[in-house]
Parts: sequence; C-alpha cells; structure tokens
Amino acid sequence: MAIVIVPVTRTFLQWLNHQAASDSCFSWLKYLPLRKNIVFHKIIAFVVLFASIGHIVCHLGNWAEAASVTTASFGKARIYIIWTTGVCMAVAQFFLYVTFMFEHQHQHSNTNIKHQHQHQHQHSRYTAAVDKVRRAEFQIFWINHHMFIVFLGFTIPHKPDWVLWFAIPALMYMYEKIQRYRRGSRPVILKEVRYIEPVLELRFEPTGMKFQDGQYVFLCCPRLGRMEWHPFTISSPEGDLFETEGDKKFMSLHIKVIPGGWTERLKQYLERMNPQKSYPFVRGVRA
Repeated sequence: MAIVIVPVTRTFLQWLNHQAASDSCFSWLKYLPLRKNIVFHKIIAFVVLFASIGHIVCHLGNWAEAASVTTASFGKARIYIIWTTGVCMAVAQFFLYVTFMFEHQHQHSNTNIKHQHQHQHQHSRYTAAVDKVRRAEFQIFWINHHMFIVFLGFTIPHKPDWVLWFAIPALMYMYEKIQRYRRGSRPVILKEVRYIEPVLELRFEPTGMKFQDGQYVFLCCPRLGRMEWHPFTISSPEGDLFETEGDKKFMSLHIKVIPGGWTERLKQYLERMNPQKSYPFVRGVRA
C-alpha cells in the first residue's frame, strides 16, 4: 500500500530515467513506462481503495458473526484502537477519492461542452468559470491530497508491524520533500520579459542551473501562491546558456497566457513593474 508514494517521488524517477538512458547495468529500465508514473500512481490508489472496502466488509462480517471470539482474541483495548484508527483512515480516504472524482467529473464535463456549438459570449463565460474552478481545484487538491499522511499515519497503530513496509517509501518521500524545498527555495533572476499576444517569454539569468534540450522546469511565483508550481518546457537550447558569452546567457520559457488562469495572473503581476506595458521589459527580478 505504501508503494503508492513511490511514483510521485520525482528525484527517484529522475535517477531511474538517467540510468535508463545510460549504458549502465540499469539500462533495461528503458523498457519500463517510467513516464507513466501518474497513471501507475492512480492504479495503485484504486487497488488500495477496493482492497480497503473488502477489508472493511470482511471485518464487519467477522464482527457480526463472531464478536465475542474477536474480542477475546484481540482484547477490548486493541479492538478499540483498531476501530478508531480504521474510522480515521476511512475518513481520510474519503477526502482523497472525492477530490479525484470531482476532478475527473470536471474534466469529463469540460470535454462534453467543448463539443457543443455555443455562442462566443457563452463560451468565454464558461472558460472564465472553468479557470476559476481550476484554481479552486488546485487548492482543494493540494490540501486534500495530503490527507494521505493521515491515512498512512493511522495505519501504523492500526497494524503496528506494517511500519516495516512503510519505512522505505516514507524515507523516500521525506528525501523528496527535502530536495524539493532545497531546489524550490533557491531564487533565480528574471532577466527579461517579452510579450507577443498570447505568448509570454521569460528569460532567466543563469544561477548555477544546468539543463538539456527538451527538459522542463517547475515555476512558482510566491506572490501568486507558494503552493502552486506549474511545469513549463524550456524553450531555449542549452547553447544559449553554456555557449554564449557575457550578459547574453539566458534560459527562456515561452508561456501561453490563458485568460483567467495562473498565467494571466503572472503576466498581470509582472506588469505592475512595467505599467507602460512596453516590451521587451528588462529588469532584474528575484523570482
């Protein structure tokens, strides 16, 4: 069950991808769908859900048929701990899966409406509503998804020897969070901003960053939300960073500005330092 954590440890997955692309003894990893980690994460989550339902049904049946024998085997104190932690785990799991179903239902309804013929005004209103809902969903998703800590935490008193299975994934997750905090708290210099509707180009000054063509970065603007990290593909070749001399070195991102979304809020935030809206806008901003 704790293996559900492993597919979201990006540092570990990055290491696996590097090994798969190398000529090492781990090159056989290239035959594994490592880039389908989120799909694998969801599959494990649903397996845990159905296993939990079966676990609960079996316990209820056992309690209904042989309550006295169960109490005698475990003891009243242990039975109380099992039922209390079990209820807490069920509540935490409820929040986890309700968030996923809400997200899935929203995506399905969004797809259906896109196939309908509507007036432009109605479409623009719907788009704005979707973006508002999407921003709310991110906050709900982030908070509710961390209920897995409650779920897995109560599993330890529920079944104490389970900690042996939980230890390695938990350590991997803790290491991942430390690495994310270390990388995420390192400021970068926003060197130049260009805008040609609807594309916003951000050029960053090199601060010890290394990348290869085709890679992507997670971008966070603390003023817009410290929890929000959004992935964007690096649009500049690595030669612009490593082969160019002097002040011309940069790494760029080309971002499509979506009305009502996080990208538009990012553009509006940058325009506070550029009230004339004249581009390119050159200024060193710590981001």
